[in-house]
Amino acid sequence: MTVQEIAGALGKPDVPSQYVVRAHSEQQLSAAVTAPVPVIDLSRLFEQDGDGDEAAKLRSALDSWGLILVSNHGVDAAVMDGMRAASREFFRRPLEEKQRYTNLIDGEQFQFEGDALDEFTKKCGGVKDSLLQAMAKLLELDDDDYFIDQLGERASTHARCSYYPECPRPELVFGLKPHCDGTVVTVLMVDDTVGGLQVLRDGVWWDVPVVPHTLLVILGDQTQIMSNGIFKSPVHRVLTNAKKERISVALDYSVDPEREIEPSAQLVNEERRRCTGK
Repeated sequence: MTVQEIAGALGKPDVPSQYVVRAHSEQQLSAAVTAPVPVIDLSRLFEQDGDGDEAAKLRSALDSWGLILVSNHGVDAAVMDGMRAASREFFRRPLEEKQRYTNLIDGEQFQFEGDALDEFTKKCGGVKDSLLQAMAKLLELDDDDYFIDQLGERASTHARCSYYPECPRPELVFGLKPHCDGTVVTVLMVDDTVGGLQVLRDGVWWDVPVVPHTLLVILGDQTQIMSNGIFKSPVHRVLTNAKKERISVALDYSVDPEREIEPSAQLVNEERRRCTGK
């Protein structure tokens, strides 16, 4: 049985052992507080006369959480809603049909209606570039395009549509285990009605707020290296929900796999040694 089929089996309170990865007593699952992650207005961040308050909010969020919410990002609400609806419709298709689109063995390419994925990817690429430039400014690097240039000519972009079905025993099963992203950044369109994403800070799990039609941007390990550890890649996870399914669409941006990255020379000194990893 697939995960969706197991989740849809009414009156089945038990979870197959292969999906059980934790016990309730070992995790902080209840009484999680919503993280005060600010919403960054991308249009204000790049106004000609500058917006010191917006830049300060960005720096504080990156230093404190390693992730931000972005508004006025240029992705139309209709495109976001269309992507979410198309993703949900795809996961509701019969297993045999979905298997036609596997990327493991010469699968067919799934086409989102109205080129929604192309439009979404194009707009999110602009958001990624704008934020990388803003981050270079915050670090007072000589070149605002430093992080963008480090991506290289063959930088990779991967789109992921994730479906988290209702889970009869959410205290036993993760939607996604605790991890850091191995990317430069990940741009996420999370479900606008169902939470579940949490970020770890000082040993405590915090709920990442749900703000409709914003984009969530999470820093990855590659940015941590290039910023010499000034910007951190956060540990995060996804919880399951007993009553509601959840959809997310992620774009992972990574450096050319043939390219070796290192911290900017401007960020290495006697007080801050060279960062080479986590």
